Amino acid sequence: PVFDSANHSSFVLDHKNAAPIKCLSTNCVYYGAYLALAGMATELHKDPVIIGMYSAKAVGLKTAILKYFYDATDDKLDYLIDHTGKIDPSQEALGYSFAVLTGILNKDQASELVGKAVTSGYGITCLYPDFPRYSPGKPGRHNNIVWPMANGFFARACIDAGNTTAFMKELNGLTQLALDADKGNYQFWEIYNPYTGQPDGGYQAAGKGHPDFHWKSCRNQTWSATAYIEMIHYGLAGIRLDGDGLRLEPFLPEGVHYLKLTDLFYRQSKLSIVLIGKGRKVKSFLLDGVKQDDHVVPRNIMGNHEVVVEME
Repeated sequence: PVFDSANHSSFVLDHKNAAPIKCLSTNCVYYGAYLALAGMATELHKDPVIIGMYSAKAVGLKTAILKYFYDATDDKLDYLIDHTGKIDPSQEALGYSFAVLTGILNKDQASELVGKAVTSGYGITCLYPDFPRYSPGKPGRHNNIVWPMANGFFARACIDAGNTTAFMKELNGLTQLALDADKGNYQFWEIYNPYTGQPDGGYQAAGKGHPDFHWKSCRNQTWSATAYIEMIHYGLAGIRLDGDGLRLEPFLPEGVHYLKLTDLFYRQSKLSIVLIGKGRKVKSFLLDGVKQDDHVVPRNIMGNHEVVVEME
């Protein structure tokens, strides 16, 4: 009901009835924001009433998301609810990711969701399947097409859900897209075609007289590159930041038995992190040669330090 073939604007709010749409990803972001506000208020020793207010808002929103978006029968989440109350059951990569990363889904739900997600040969697409007006030969710009920044979030969700196979598919897919000569050719592009892997901006209206404009994909994109870096830092190195310090929960897959991060700035320190072995279980954790049972670099650390982690 929201799409109007006679409206050629590329700005979403120029389309009638677009504003009242309730999207999965947007609601998940709001839930995460409420949690963050409650957490910051707690850390800053603010009035308990304020903390309680944000916490209550988070609980209420989580309840609503699970009630209106979660499909327990098929272990999936719907994309949006339009102004008439109609549900679009499409798969939204960012919505799936944020629902896992913010803890809206429990461990079992997250595992099922990630395991059943439909992905292309180069990783998950922005939305799936194609809207009726698009196709594999004419992919929609914000539809069934690869946006690396979304793949970065989904890869992180795969790790949180315990699905290292799905994570490796995302990591290997983006590696191909960035490095292969017929794809990124050693550049991180904005958007890629999910079938060919080539940079492709997709199709979308671009103003009056341009209802099916084929957009370009921009090169040298920071958000695509940082999505890949996040796969390394969060997925492989297992860097977790919390109030106690920098924790490491690494994952070294088959074929990756050594990983070193240098000049990693953390608070008032500069770290060198060396990972050796394979698997997800920490065999030993040394900070400047001293064994650490909690696998944490303390938050008050200063200066240059080396962390060596052996996996098994």
